[in-house]
Amino acid sequence: TSGNSTLTLSVNASAAVERYTFAVVGTSGSISHSADADLNVTNPLAALSCSVTPNPQSGTAPLTTSVSASGSGGTSPYQYQYDWTSDGSYDTDYVSSPQNHTYGSDGTYKITVRVKDADNTTALCDTSVNLPPDVCVGESCGGDGSPSVDLKINGSDGPLSVGYLPESFWGASLNISWTAENVSSCSASADPSVTYWNGTLPAISSNTTAYILDSNFDPQTGITYNFSISCNPTDEVEVSVIECGPGTEGNPACQEVFPDECWVNASPSTVIPGQSSTLSWGCTKAGGKTCSIDQDIGEVDPNGGSYDVEPDKETTYTLSCTDVPNTSATVRVSFLKKIREILPW
Repeated sequence: TSGNSTLTLSVNASAAVERYTFAVVGTSGSISHSADADLNVTNPLAALSCSVTPNPQSGTAPLTTSVSASGSGGTSPYQYQYDWTSDGSYDTDYVSSPQNHTYGSDGTYKITVRVKDADNTTALCDTSVNLPPDVCVGESCGGDGSPSVDLKINGSDGPLSVGYLPESFWGASLNISWTAENVSSCSASADPSVTYWNGTLPAISSNTTAYILDSNFDPQTGITYNFSISCNPTDEVEVSVIECGPGTEGNPACQEVFPDECWVNASPSTVIPGQSSTLSWGCTKAGGKTCSIDQDIGEVDPNGGSYDVEPDKETTYTLSCTDVPNTSATVRVSFLKKIREILPW
């Protein structure tokens, strides 16, 4: 007789990329059958991504730049769409790379490129070009011709503190802007070093965005960065960056990024008759809030607190606070049956 059987194999993620041979053995009564089978383990297809580089990346208007895009991962060949000003409307069909574009006026322009592979999968990448105004040097600029520079981060001369939530992949977002007069060039540096703030700046006056992570992993202090710009003269801004995880609720920088919400918990959540449960509550942004809990508990402090309850049946306790949705906790009551053991005579 003959028949079919199905064998399912699971390949561990750490398995080496190579060809494996294994034996399949079956029996039919007293007869034994065997056969060899091959299994090829290959690397998974890398996700589609792209990069884009303009050449030149800065200059005075009018500026013609050659923008090169490059795809990787996915399935080649690749095609590209260009949005020269990142206004959400692509200015080309899917074309090859590079492509030229001319910018006619001063400003910083963000370029977005969409790459498409042979499977019609798409991915985005972007860059920017900067067209600063003509720079004058010395007395021709007016005034006394003295050189000057002003560096700001998030509109501040510092020091300032910035927080971000743990689920943020990039960390804290910093808007860096600088204005210089009567200088020929400027360079950027940071301590500790920052990838997006280093080396000769593309313009005398402009802005950029840097993403910073808290590498200190201390929920109370974070890490301090010193951003500097040197145009002869120099300027500096001190920024403290903190990851706003558990334990940072009292940090003012974290108050800006925490979601506005309140919570209530019950511990234990299941009791027996006569046993108490402790309600605890709090709000991430307690300032100006008024809170209360039902079941005759009444007004409570939005900054947090606790209250013991002893329900005789399953009871839900709802915390109501201004400007945020209600939240609740339930205490269940378990009635244990008494068991009497009857011993034999």
